[in-house]
Amino acid sequence: WRFNCVTMATYFYLHHPEYHEKIDQEIAQFYPDFANADAEALNKMDFLTAFLKETLRVFGPTPTLFPRQVLKDHKIGKYNIKKGTLLNIQVIG
Repeated sequence: WRFNCVTMATYFYLHHPEYHEKIDQEIAQFYPDFANADAEALNKMDFLTAFLKETLRVFGPTPTLFPRQVLKDHKIGKYNIKKGTLLNIQVIG
């Protein structure tokens, strides 16, 4: 799952330039010299942590969520979903 997180974080970083400056500034603040990088500084990086957590929220470590059973009849657009139907939601599509 780590590779998926890194891949998707890279994707979001590249496709959302509005976050570049904030992430880059935070990395520069806590890691002015990459030779002395440590986990303690990483734990203090609030914006990067939030960015990675949002990446995991949107694109979690598995490609699908656990199946859900529909509790009542629904109509979504032109689709009728009957009570008791098992739905497996595809997250990455």
